[in-house]
Amino acid sequence: MMEYLPMIISVVSGAAGGNLIPKLMKNLNAGGLINTISGAVGGWLGGTTLSGLILGATGADPASAMDLTGILSNIGGGVAGGGIVAGIVGFVKKMIGGSGS
Repeated sequence: MMEYLPMIISVVSGAAGGNLIPKLMKNLNAGGLINTISGAVGGWLGGTTLSGLILGATGADPASAMDLTGILSNIGGGVAGGGIVAGIVGFVKKMIGGSGS
């Protein structure tokens, strides 16, 4: 179960980031469920990528992903990745002509 915890942290952080972007930029709102799902996917991608870069750059053992640096990189990458993907999805939905809720 411990090996899945960094991924869970990234997905939850991404969902939060995906719902934060429409609050900051109203024109990128794709709707609550779409923001959450796209944020979770982006959080998983961003958290995995950022934590891999940070842990690799510091020379840390990948098994130490649950130390403070690993947790913060998963949260930061998750929020950033979730916000970016949700913003892209909102932009594409706006260009297609869909209305956000």
